[in-house]
Amino acid sequence: MTESIDQANKASAKAQAEVKRAEDGHAIAKSEDIRAKEKVAVAQSALSVTAAQLADVVKALAAIDSKARSIDANDSDAIRWLANERLIVETERLAREGRRQREQAQLEQAQAQASAASAAVTRAEEVLQAARDHLTDCTYDDQETRYVAAGEALPQHLADRKTFRERMEEEDHMRKVRWTWELAQREWDSVVRPTLSREKHDHELQLIFDRLWAEKYGGKPASAEPSPPKADESPKTDGPLAAGDVKWKHRASPSHAPMASVEKITGGTEPGWDPFADE
Repeated sequence: MTESIDQANKASAKAQAEVKRAEDGHAIAKSEDIRAKEKVAVAQSALSVTAAQLADVVKALAAIDSKARSIDANDSDAIRWLANERLIVETERLAREGRRQREQAQLEQAQAQASAASAAVTRAEEVLQAARDHLTDCTYDDQETRYVAAGEALPQHLADRKTFRERMEEEDHMRKVRWTWELAQREWDSVVRPTLSREKHDHELQLIFDRLWAEKYGGKPASAEPSPPKADESPKTDGPLAAGDVKWKHRASPSHAPMASVEKITGGTEPGWDPFADE
């Protein structure tokens, strides 16, 4: 019993360490998430500034075009000045558009990183919650082990927990048993076999079940298992029987025809009838 208590203590210590690692991982994920969101905010701000500057450049370009339509076509000095101004503004517009494209790409990259960081936080929270739940289970296991070692009755919450755990384990075990029997029956039906007695049929089916169980779960199932599937009492094969074997047949279905009354049956019911009269 002391060994059981030591194992429970080790499990609790290990669970506490897992919780600490999960908390550290969650804190790191939260920090990364905060930094990623800050990068998104910076990228959005820079893109907004560039978009406003580009709008101003487009307005300036429109004003130059409007002024060009109003000057004297013979005023070469004015034309050269406006052409030079338009070239400068047009070049600035192209530069602003290029900058906006680069900042848009940076924003999309920052948003993708922020999405990944947010997903990492969600996973870290799930890991942390699982670690905390495991620590709670280990704590309860440790308490239960100590009560059992001391020969004391379990408190109500531990008794209810033990009952629930045992019921879940039993149901899970029975599901495995039923599924293994189904697999065994499928394997049996997949091969044409000679007609066997009930005893031999059950024995062969049990051997298949034991092999499948050992392959998947190891060892043998616990006692008090459900019975194997009921053997088919009308085998499809009609081959010769081995010595000692019994061939099962369908029982004849009961007749549903109306039965005649005994009063209407000739012989044996009328007064004075002698069964030995003909002799």
